[in-house]
Amino acid sequence: MSLHTIPMVAKFHHTNEHLYCNDCGNPLHGSVVSSILDEVVKSIEEVRNMMGDVTDMQAHVRGVENQRGDSKDKESNQYKSRYNDITPVYQKAINEVRDKLTEYPLTGGIDFRPNGVHAMDSIYQNNMNKPAFNSKEVNRFIRENDIKGAIKDSPHGLSKNSKMPGGSEDMPTATCKLGSILRNKDGSTCKHCYVDKPGAFMKRNDPQKHYWRNFLGLSNPHLYGAALSYQIAQHPDSRFRFQSSGDSQSPHHFALKMDVARANPDKQFWLATREAKMLKDYIEAHSFEMRDFAIPSNVTVRVSTQDEGVHPEEEHMVRRVTKMHPNITATSVNAAHKDQYGSKAYTCPSAGKTGDENSCEFHNCNACWDSSIPWIDYSGHGDKDIHPDYSEEDMEKVIQAMGESQRIRDMKTEQPVSRVIPDYFNLNQ
Repeated sequence: MSLHTIPMVAKFHHTNEHLYCNDCGNPLHGSVVSSILDEVVKSIEEVRNMMGDVTDMQAHVRGVENQRGDSKDKESNQYKSRYNDITPVYQKAINEVRDKLTEYPLTGGIDFRPNGVHAMDSIYQNNMNKPAFNSKEVNRFIRENDIKGAIKDSPHGLSKNSKMPGGSEDMPTATCKLGSILRNKDGSTCKHCYVDKPGAFMKRNDPQKHYWRNFLGLSNPHLYGAALSYQIAQHPDSRFRFQSSGDSQSPHHFALKMDVARANPDKQFWLATREAKMLKDYIEAHSFEMRDFAIPSNVTVRVSTQDEGVHPEEEHMVRRVTKMHPNITATSVNAAHKDQYGSKAYTCPSAGKTGDENSCEFHNCNACWDSSIPWIDYSGHGDKDIHPDYSEEDMEKVIQAMGESQRIRDMKTEQPVSRVIPDYFNLNQ
């Protein structure tokens, strides 16, 4: 056998081919590499088994005991738990989930509500030999069988974000594909992700474990889609958000979400993503004649620019993908002052606010779910390090944009119902 060495950059590889013998195809021989292999080959089931004993999930994913310390001190746990590389056991699980997701049809077409009955109801009855007594019983079944995350005390099992109405489907930021690259880039909004900022509720252990249960459940995408569709149907609100934490994993993941939305036509969906190329690949998987049907009418996709202060027209892939479908729109951070492209920003009224003002409902705003608004800017979104420091001229433009946003909101909320009726209903004819 030829002599092999373990590359110094091995932990950055997404594969473990370098740990296998070129001659026999088996794991490399010798105790030095076997100990590494024992760690690397752990995957989905091992992560699930570990979760019960982990007291700080987000830190554990990055090889840190806890999140204590200074968020700016590169040697402190808090910094490392945000920016360290993902440990091999979790990276292997992430790769395995992404591989399993490819089993889902690239253009979708799975009916999660055949004959008007949610597939999850049938799955439960077939496995338990009885109909479900209530939705909490189904959610317990979903959780105990590792189908996806399901919050114990909730009748719908979904995350609830205090800022926005409705439920959300969340995943760990560690699984963000592009975001994991951008988190180390100065000027990127991912570097100042609101999920990972110091003191954020979404960093805590219980939410993180729920997010990981969601993500690992994607390893069986058909079952996951059935469970997610069921949970959304149980939620009392008409609005739902895909990924208030985390991001889409592949074009196949986009396909799954669109099928979930189709199964819940009475709900309005907002899908936030930074994965413009993935979205493009999903749209292009459809024939030209079918592209209008790739995104249902009850879904608004918002593609985020990668860096703060960047207008959507200044980022090639965002500009390109927003022209592919009328329901694909854009978002930015701290770019409301840029008006040289003739497009006007709708400024988020709660971004950068605190207390009661940091909510959609306080401002009576539903803009993120509204595909007729092509561009929303979040000024001061994320942690305090990304809050804007505008010049007087730029600040004046931001104020103008905020005023225009208020006018649009007033128009949408106060516009009287039209009383125009067809002539054949007119009694005076």
